[in-house]
This record gives sequence, C-alpha cells and structure tokens, in this order.
Amino acid sequence: MYEIIDAVKGNEHVITEKFTSWLNQIRKTFLTGEGVKVPCGNCTACCTSSYYICIDPDEKETLAAIPGNFLFSVPGETGKKKVLGFDENGECFMFMNNKCSIYDRRPRACRNFDCRIFTAAGIPVDDNRVMISRQVRRWKFNFSEICDQRYYSAVQACAKFIAEFELNFPQGLNINNALQQAAAAIKAYHVFLDFFNAAGKLEFNCLKPKVIDMIVSACEQFDSGFPVSDNI
Repeated sequence: MYEIIDAVKGNEHVITEKFTSWLNQIRKTFLTGEGVKVPCGNCTACCTSSYYICIDPDEKETLAAIPGNFLFSVPGETGKKKVLGFDENGECFMFMNNKCSIYDRRPRACRNFDCRIFTAAGIPVDDNRVMISRQVRRWKFNFSEICDQRYYSAVQACAKFIAEFELNFPQGLNINNALQQAAAAIKAYHVFLDFFNAAGKLEFNCLKPKVIDMIVSACEQFDSGFPVSDNI
C-alpha cells in the first residue's frame, strides 16, 4: 500500500495511501480511539518534539507503566487527567535507547497521533518542531482518483480558513494550535466541498460568520458521534 523509506537518509518522499482512504481512517480513529497505523519507518520525531501527552484515567495499564514522578495533573481537571512530560532535550520521559520503552502500553494519544494530518491540512507545525516538520514535508498522498484531489482541497481550504479566522471562533471549539486546527478541518472539511466551482476554484456563497457557524456545527456533530457520511 505504501513505501517506507529510511527517515535519516535525506529528503526522499514517503508515498502513503490513497487520500480518501487515509481520510476515512483518521476520522474513524478520532471517533473510536482505536489507533492509527502510520508508516513511520525509523522516525521518532513525535517522541522527541517537546509534546505533553494527556492520559485519561481509564488508561490504567499506561498509567501503571509510567513512574509517578513523570506524571502531572492537568489544571482544571481536579486530578482526573494526567500529563506525561519531557526532558530538557524535548524527549518524552519514556523515550529510552532511541525508542518508546512502553510501546505496547503507550498512551492513547500516541496511538492516535498521525503527523500526516499536517500534510493533509497544509498548515505549518507549531513552534520549532523541526523533525516533525521535516517528516510532514516528506509525506505524499496517492491521488489516484478525482475524488482524492477534491477532498484534499476541501480539507486544506477548511484548515486555512480556521487558521486565518481562529480568533472569530468560539473558545469551546479548541483550535488554539496547529494540531487542533488540522483536526477540526478533518472533522468539518465537507463544509467546503460545495464551495468549489466547476473549474476547481474556491467560491464562497455565504458570509464569513455563516461559514464559521457551519464549521462549528460540523465539529460538534462529529464529536457527538454522528459525523457526516460522504460515501468516499
């Protein structure tokens, strides 16, 4: 389905699956939390890029595998959620000998993380996460069918709109960083499918506040467990 190329050998592209197949997969992962298969090769960028990892209370095996001094409480969560931190080099506390030391019991957030989401959304990775940025630039989706390019364009247009008008969205939508903005675009991309004309150019037929309301509604519908089905 895809080609895995050694991540340390330069800037070769990594050809991944058909875009619509990936889109269905990542949306399913958002809904079920069952994890996603990413052809990482030997890339460990997400383990070494100063990410705080939230761990839910029901992840008992994960919590049991992590020393207590590596875990912190989430402000406002009254101790229910925990956060796994990182060292002065930006490496996860559980990243040892150049690999995850608890891989079979790693947090759900790690199982669900797929840096291809940045490639799909077309928005830059936050801060100075150089290794992830490099990997994101290397991903290449397969656009073997016309619908692949159409859905890809819709995701990118939605992400660009969300990033540009971030401050106009309600705070409850949680789009404060690139990852959250990309995730919102994956949830609400279908809003933009009808905004492309026959020539493939983006044309809004409604005002900005209406588009914002449509995106918020789409995200809320998705999070409620009833995502729009586009039969892709």
